Amino acid sequence: MPTSLFQYEMLPSTWFYLSSLMLLAIFFRFNRFWSIRNFDILLLILLTPGLLYIAMRREFSGYLWLSAIGTLFFIRLVIDTIMIRRPLLEPNLDPAGLTFACIMSMSFIVPNIIINRGDKMESVRTLRLEQILTMNNEYEKEAKPESAVHVGDTPGYRPFLYLTEKGNRFFAPSVSFWKENMIKNAPVQENRERRFISIWQSPRTATAGAHEYQTDSSSPDKQPSLDKVEKTVPDSNPLTFESILLIIVVILFQIGIVLSIIMIGHCHFGNIKTGMAAAMFYLLHPYINQFSGGLDHIVPGFLIILAVLLYRRPMISGWCLGLAGSLVFFPFFLLPLWISFYWKKGGMRFLTGAVSAILVMGLLLLFMPTSLGTYGQQLASMFGWHSMFLVVPDGLWEYIPTFYRIPIIALYMVFCLGFFLWPPRKDLATLIAGTALLMLGTQFWMGNQGGLYIAWYMPLLILAIFRPNLEDRVAESTVADI
Repeated sequence: MPTSLFQYEMLPSTWFYLSSLMLLAIFFRFNRFWSIRNFDILLLILLTPGLLYIAMRREFSGYLWLSAIGTLFFIRLVIDTIMIRRPLLEPNLDPAGLTFACIMSMSFIVPNIIINRGDKMESVRTLRLEQILTMNNEYEKEAKPESAVHVGDTPGYRPFLYLTEKGNRFFAPSVSFWKENMIKNAPVQENRERRFISIWQSPRTATAGAHEYQTDSSSPDKQPSLDKVEKTVPDSNPLTFESILLIIVVILFQIGIVLSIIMIGHCHFGNIKTGMAAAMFYLLHPYINQFSGGLDHIVPGFLIILAVLLYRRPMISGWCLGLAGSLVFFPFFLLPLWISFYWKKGGMRFLTGAVSAILVMGLLLLFMPTSLGTYGQQLASMFGWHSMFLVVPDGLWEYIPTFYRIPIIALYMVFCLGFFLWPPRKDLATLIAGTALLMLGTQFWMGNQGGLYIAWYMPLLILAIFRPNLEDRVAESTVADI
């Protein structure tokens, strides 16, 4: 008998099949097969094969897949604001069933964060994608430091990026564990597609595909075992006060995203069942299972969805977006859309909140250690200086010449600034769809794992799919006077 019910984690590919069937059973409208709702649900499910491709060492195919599905969603969000008719298509569960399903879905995520971490796992095949990517980068740092992605190579708040990297290392296995059970002292190959073996295949297939990594012996007895992990190295990530605090913070942010989605449905859509349905869809999506512990994914995602939830308080929404932009830079591109939304009422309060958050975060850099860089370097990183210059291209841009980013960035800027003028009358639906669109658009040209930061836009994308008609939710009539 296992020592814990949750120690035998479900394989990510199995979770993909199971969650996809559950999403179809609960949300698919079988009596309106050709509805836009069904198309949206299928597209959201189709994001997952891209994640599976990346985990199975087919990174170019994975990032290309995510870009293709992202393009379809980009087009879908562009036309969302002209879709006036929004028939209420409720899920195939009553509120009691949705409540139970949300609680049970969260009960899978929380143990996955707490137990499936570090060297404490029953099988390396249950590694989450965020753990695989962390170990790939850690192994590169040790074997070939100049080819690894470092904190200084990515835009954002360097103390936050350092904390994120430290958290990722806590959840991921140790380098010695990774070598002992996966790599077997593998030499670094130039082609990233061939560097790491596929851990989600069957043990026989994966071992056969890893023969190029065997440097000590060709004996089958010495090939890496992908099922039961032999604990030949001690656990490098014991629970300390700092690590317990990290786990609590991650879980609280995940719960915060879920509660924000539910409250938007209750307060702004006038239908708590819709909010619970959107929250359940978010929890069931395989992406949440695979990126449940990444601070750079969930913290900006929470701040953005919180800004939408509190949109009637412009100063608080501005503070949330200013803080999110200071942490990972890319939410700064939301400011033209939100300023235009508040143009007739609340604009100055929104700008005050955003600017105050940016100033506070900039002043805090004065007290940060110089090991993260000089004050000027950290400030430049916070405002995205490194987003234009890819020192170490990662993701899709590792395989495509980077000068192709120029027309994509130009087109993105057209949309970003165009939202300041179009549509002339912006309501809450425009705000939700436009925010999701702009966060989705950053994935096409960001240089560090572009396409994987789905938490930045997925909650809003789901809300855009489930929302009712919100044309009466404009700033002049809904924003609070104080």
